[in-house]
Parts: sequence; structure tokens; C-alpha cells
Amino acid sequence: MRRHLYDQPIEVKESIPEHPRALRLDLPEPPNGDASDQAFVYRFDDEVVGFFNRCGHVRLPMDLDDGKFFDREGMIICRVHGARFDERSGACIMGPAYTGLYRLLIQSGNRPAHDENSKDSSPTTPSEQSFYKSNTMAESSAVSTGELGSSGERAGEQAPNYRILGWEGPVASK
Repeated sequence: MRRHLYDQPIEVKESIPEHPRALRLDLPEPPNGDASDQAFVYRFDDEVVGFFNRCGHVRLPMDLDDGKFFDREGMIICRVHGARFDERSGACIMGPAYTGLYRLLIQSGNRPAHDENSKDSSPTTPSEQSFYKSNTMAESSAVSTGELGSSGERAGEQAPNYRILGWEGPVASK
């Protein structure tokens, strides 16, 4: 499985819709080697998940550029040729695609405020940065959003921001 981390995480400031709708984003450094490509993110149960908008079978946008990524049962569908993908993992469930999707590595932007009196513990040397990247990516690629109201906000809190740290894939097929 390939993995790529962005030098700087990409902030997602738009509201992320609930499955079966998705937010399309333009992201740099996609797996296909182009300068940029489209991806999509959405909330599924208590997680935020996202994938690049390319099927492993045909290098065309799976949504045919209209933002519709899901079939009637809620599975991700490649509308070019009908392959179906698991909405949580991106694994190919049926159809001619022999690989799954490239999954986005997403992190919640809600972090405790930095204490100015504490020692800065951010990685500074290349080996520390490499260790930090490898250990932060060991977590799940989906982000738990906890108990959310209908507007996507927790009671008494503003909606969380999310950062796209990179991508990995393709996901193994089932």
C-alpha cells in the first residue's frame, strides 16, 4: 500500500455532509501523479471518511462530475462502469475494479490550545519529524466525530474542523 503525507495538512473549512451526500475537494499531489485531483469527504456514522475521486479500473471521475457518489443502497459507485465500494473502507465489493480506492488520512482540527508556558515538543530534526509522521499515521484514517446534532455540531461547541494529512492506498478489495 502506498502512503503520502502532505508537507502541510490541508484544512477542510466547509461543512462536511452526512452520507449519502459528499463534499468535493481539489487536493494536491494525488496518487495518479497529476498536480491536483478531486476527492470527496462525508460523515458516516461517527466518522469522517474521504477518498480520491478515481476508480482503480478507469481513470475517470467516479461521479461523472456531478457530485453523486452513492448508489441507492448507499455504497460508493463508479458511475462509469458500475463498480461498488464499501462506504467506510473504500474496498471494492463488486464490479470490474480490481483495487479499492485511495483513502484520505483525516484528522480532527479540534486540539487543546497550546500552553505558552510549556516546553515546545514539536518535532524539529528530520528523524523526529519522520517518527512523528509515521506514528501519527498509525491511527485510523477515519475521524470520530462523537455525538453530533443535526447541524453537525456538539452541544455547546462549534463544528470541528478537519485536516487532510495525506492519503494511502489503494485499499485492498474484499
